[in-house]
Amino acid sequence: MTQNVIGMGGPGTTVYSGEFDGRKVAIKRLLKSRWEEADKERALLLQADNHPNIVRYFGLKSDDMFEYLALELCRGNLKDLIEGRLNVQLDSLTILSQALAGLDHLHSLQHPIIHRDIKPSNILILVPNTKESPRAVIADLGCSKQIMPGQTSYSISGSGAGTSGWIAPEVLNGFGYQSEKCRPTNKMDIFSMGIVAFYTLTSGYHPLHDVNPIKRDMN
Repeated sequence: MTQNVIGMGGPGTTVYSGEFDGRKVAIKRLLKSRWEEADKERALLLQADNHPNIVRYFGLKSDDMFEYLALELCRGNLKDLIEGRLNVQLDSLTILSQALAGLDHLHSLQHPIIHRDIKPSNILILVPNTKESPRAVIADLGCSKQIMPGQTSYSISGSGAGTSGWIAPEVLNGFGYQSEKCRPTNKMDIFSMGIVAFYTLTSGYHPLHDVNPIKRDMN
């Protein structure tokens, strides 16, 4: 399995292609020290299951060093597609419509899930082994936040969440202090998805211009 690297995640996280219960899957391997993140992602994926635009979860295994999440195997991600490394026929408006459907599903659950890291590399392109058309699915719920029914925001702890260059202003403004004016809501996902939409429709351009992610945050 270790020869079949198909992606990299956060610190110490690698994604491989492999098999689980006779099924071809993506194996997300996390360091044992991140077992809480793996368990949380497993729980959130189970709650968000049975939606065509959310990546499917199949199982969780572990050994002395790592946790292994078995997930739906996708051909690549939106970044790969836009940058020409993925040969799949899927038009931009369909991708955005499907990604928004997946995000709406997360936000509409009885206990809503705020993804907190919407970006092109977390929107995967699934090519089914059936006659179904390729479709976009939202993945990587490792840093997602679940809120209670009726709850509209949450306080930021630690360094917040998200990837530099794709983070909503209220999250950036909330780093380092607590402010009722900066408490994130599910709108942070909408802001990030808006940037993704611009990126997709313009074939790879970013609305905040600079190629440096830190400068994008400043903009």
